[in-house]
Amino acid sequence: MKVLKKLFVLLSISALMVACDETQVYQSWQDIAQLRWERSNVIENKVNIEDNSKQYKITLGLRYIPGIPEKEVKVLISIINLNGESQEIPYTVKLKDDNDEHLGEVMGELADITQVIEENYSFSEAGEYTFLIVQAMPQETLGGVLEVGLILNTKPQ
Repeated sequence: MKVLKKLFVLLSISALMVACDETQVYQSWQDIAQLRWERSNVIENKVNIEDNSKQYKITLGLRYIPGIPEKEVKVLISIINLNGESQEIPYTVKLKDDNDEHLGEVMGELADITQVIEENYSFSEAGEYTFLIVQAMPQETLGGVLEVGLILNTKPQ
């Protein structure tokens, strides 16, 4: 048992050291009405990028009901720059493994998962960027999703 405690402490310290190397510059979680993410419900985030010389880690988060039947959620993320030009990033958030075990953290009636969609993203210039997130599943309505989150961290140089 002492070995497990030591391992837990060591892993916690390691995670903190890695986290300290990054600086969070943006985080937003937006509610999904009535737990039904319609394809027409575009999640919009306006993010001010102050330093375009840095690399950014872009992370997408989902808060959902663990009973959701889908093993993955397909999304399309558009990043619109200051000139109105858009870069589209299709991404699949994996909710469960092949054994139907949740990959995120389940806490009773809720589950949270965050996944990095871009590890070293560069913005062409400083200023306000718009992030649009759309569910891109085959069905128009994706049930069981409570919130969609967007997190940006600067990478150490």
